[in-house]
Amino acid sequence: MYKNLVLFTISLLVIVYLDSYFKLSPYLTIIYLLISSFKILRKISFRNELRLLVKNVYYLFLSFFLITVTIVLYNFLMISVFPDYIVSIGIDVTLKVIIQIFFISVFEEIIFRKYFLENLSSEKNNLRSIMILSICFSIAHLFTDSGVLYVFIISFILSIVYLKTRSLFLVILSHLYANLFVLFFLEKILLSF
Repeated sequence: MYKNLVLFTISLLVIVYLDSYFKLSPYLTIIYLLISSFKILRKISFRNELRLLVKNVYYLFLSFFLITVTIVLYNFLMISVFPDYIVSIGIDVTLKVIIQIFFISVFEEIIFRKYFLENLSSEKNNLRSIMILSICFSIAHLFTDSGVLYVFIISFILSIVYLKTRSLFLVILSHLYANLFVLFFLEKILLSF
């Protein structure tokens, strides 16, 4: 399973690079993630996922809190260590951007958490599985505007929450929250200090 994870990460990294190099927006990435998650989607019981989300709503708010703290602290640290660190997100928020964020977040969680983490964690070494998955998740984000360390920490949090709750919807909502928080609120918060 680790081999499959590494191969998928490398292929996703190439697709993300091609998207950014040819300025295709993330259309190739979305198509690739959709195709990759199609088999997994057929096996998901949406009724059960909704039940798990409601049952574990505490973890949803806990993950929102941890993600908020991680994002803000990471960016404050970057500003203090690198004074020229640019806080500006520099993205025009349009419906197109929000739709891209939605689809990428959903498909990344289906593939990385629901498929890879669930299969890797069955090997009974959850910490090693979380570490390897988070490293791969970070590598897959190398050609994006996200910081690799920040993505690693968020992936680590989402992986722990997923293993604790087994709720795909919960980690999808948390991932969406992280992306939308950065898009809409991070710059305002950092500039207010």
